[in-house]
Amino acid sequence: MHYLFLSIGGLPTTLEGTKGLWGDFISHQILWQMLWHFVIVSLCSYILDRGVKAGIERLNLILMPLLLLIFLGLLVYALSQKGFWDSFAFLFTPDFSKMTPEVIIKAIGQAFFSLSLGVGVILTYSNSLPKHGNFIRFAAIVASLNVCFCLVAGLVIFTFIFGHGAEPTEGPGLVFISLPLIFANMGISGQVIAILFFVALIFAGITSAISMLEPLNSCLIERLKMKRRHANLLSIACAYVLGVIVLLSNTEPFSAHLSFLGKNLFDWFVYVLSSFLQPLAGVFMCLYMGWLIPKNSVYAMTEGHLKGFYFECWYFFIRFVAPIGILIVMISLI
Repeated sequence: MHYLFLSIGGLPTTLEGTKGLWGDFISHQILWQMLWHFVIVSLCSYILDRGVKAGIERLNLILMPLLLLIFLGLLVYALSQKGFWDSFAFLFTPDFSKMTPEVIIKAIGQAFFSLSLGVGVILTYSNSLPKHGNFIRFAAIVASLNVCFCLVAGLVIFTFIFGHGAEPTEGPGLVFISLPLIFANMGISGQVIAILFFVALIFAGITSAISMLEPLNSCLIERLKMKRRHANLLSIACAYVLGVIVLLSNTEPFSAHLSFLGKNLFDWFVYVLSSFLQPLAGVFMCLYMGWLIPKNSVYAMTEGHLKGFYFECWYFFIRFVAPIGILIVMISLI
């Protein structure tokens, strides 16, 4: 939201300028952060109040393709830049010395987050699929599109990074340092694309946020028999309060008070969720599907879309390979 506002007036045209802009915003612009946080939470509340079909699905059908089109356009632009092939080599040249347990568990955590596996989101959304749809094909499409989109975004961002002689170590602020510089150096057309991009990115963030909240809403509605509006207000209020505390942990006046053992609260949330809670949720889902539900019931759920040898391989991975592999990597981090 803040960068959309800034894009209208013009973004910095130097790497130092974009770094300074991002650093100042997350460290000192507390009132702006609180304002945009309130706006986003209010939008999430409105969408969630309308439910999965009328709210979430209708929003995604419009905004996700828009985000993809913008990134494809940026990829075309990146192809003409001098840093593109350095970016390509960086992403696709293997370096097996970096395949440490920490990297693997972070990759697993990212996969669980990106595919909405670790917090029950995809499970909640699947309840709205057609009753006799081929969810095996749906899963393959979702995973494939996710990988393709990530690669496109990576090529675009790292093309800029290498084209301007920077190191690919910017962390969470990467998209707010690299892409604004691309837009600023494209002139008027870049300013237009910047506005479109940040509009699309806002709604990409909103769709992620409502995805995180919908499982809690569903649980409150189904288990506690709460009305959707009441469940929504409760989950939104919790999200807002937690969001304020986490945002403040990144700011200079409050960081020291909201930090312990060398990490602030934001960093601890990221670390615990991606390295432990989300992978553990995946382990429990595998154990539930592989050991608690009878095999013939699991096979019936596939409705013949996964047969014979392919089903046996998938079932073996669900029961043994996936949960044991994730646990081994997690234990190696302790």
